[in-house]
Amino acid sequence: MLVTNDGDLMQRLVHPRYGCEKRYRVWTDRPLTDTVRAVLVRGILVDGVYMRMATIVPDRSIHQQRPVYEIRLREGRNRQIRRMLAAVGFRVLRLVRTGLGPLNLGRLRPGESRALTAAEVEALRMAAGDSD
Repeated sequence: MLVTNDGDLMQRLVHPRYGCEKRYRVWTDRPLTDTVRAVLVRGILVDGVYMRMATIVPDRSIHQQRPVYEIRLREGRNRQIRRMLAAVGFRVLRLVRTGLGPLNLGRLRPGESRALTAAEVEALRMAAGDSD
């Protein structure tokens, strides 16, 4: 999560129109087939809205009993990952946002926070196409 008092910047980072990349780690109830992954990347109609995922890659860095994926979005619609996976018959067991634009969650644990550096703020502005 990103906390800011710059509403214009935040709008540009999260609104689907601006295409700022969002990265997630997602645990599913069973493995996604290559075919299902391809369909989700091409895009599907969910509740009358066309949605697509930028990439879906198995995350082998985490050794869990359940399948884990890194999913990247450029749209970031409300509950998009959960809704898309449900539409193709899969259930999300856990979902963690790991990055937004040039920022990565890194080693922050739940409940922890830190201030962004000036360079990180500038990188966010550039990723959002904000030249001010």
